[in-house]
Amino acid sequence: MSITYLIDLPCPVKKHVPASRIMRLVYEREQALLALNRARKKNVDVDAADVHVRLTLKDKQGKAHAVKTTVAAVSIDYAELEPHGEHCKACPARVHKQAFGCRGVLDFPVTLKGEALLMGMIHGVMDDPGPKVLLNYLDSNGILGHQVEEMRRTGDIFFQSKKPLVRRYENDVKLSANQLFELLFLSGTITWQHGRFLLGLMDLYEANLPLIAPLDSFKDKFVYEHMRDGKPSYRNAIKIVSSPEDDNCERQIKDFLRALFLACEMECSLRVVL
Repeated sequence: MSITYLIDLPCPVKKHVPASRIMRLVYEREQALLALNRARKKNVDVDAADVHVRLTLKDKQGKAHAVKTTVAAVSIDYAELEPHGEHCKACPARVHKQAFGCRGVLDFPVTLKGEALLMGMIHGVMDDPGPKVLLNYLDSNGILGHQVEEMRRTGDIFFQSKKPLVRRYENDVKLSANQLFELLFLSGTITWQHGRFLLGLMDLYEANLPLIAPLDSFKDKFVYEHMRDGKPSYRNAIKIVSSPEDDNCERQIKDFLRALFLACEMECSLRVVL
């Protein structure tokens, strides 16, 4: 299981295939390829029509249900999307340098290192404005982390740790990783304005980087360069980069945050679906 997200930038592909359909088709194909690879380890000549795939799909009411199909059937459905992959080569909304790379996932279970990464983005001193604004926002919007707490009770399906990381401030004020996860991943579509607000709270957003500096000099940032008349006009960045020491969960969380940053820069929404 996973969280799926997509940078909802209008593009030629979405004129033919809606964003929700893109997310579904890419998910189905990923699961089909995994099933086919497992089957071919046992029998290299196995027919795609004989390899079964179990998918978790949502109906029109948003209720998840299990579906059993075959790799061959998934390939027939994916043929609707595949020809449009050529449009993705020059797309600025790609988090992953591949066709339909505007879409990504955060796989469960979330590791303890992944939780620590998120919590580490919030300043530990209450005198900093970030924690105050964040805690007030969580409180006023009823983001208590209860949904995430329920997910933890299912064992290690969703989270590696049974208990969330908690940061304690003065006057017994607490911030739980459950609240932060709910805010980012379980609140549905994030508008670019709200995304900019969230990145600011985590002190990840940096505006107006110097144009005179070479792009490769920003080693600790992911930079987006805005162009005008074929020339750079200004640069903004998210202060986050991948590290060889990252586990898969940390890499995927960083990819998600980069996707949120790109959505902000292109002033479009980030769709987020469980």
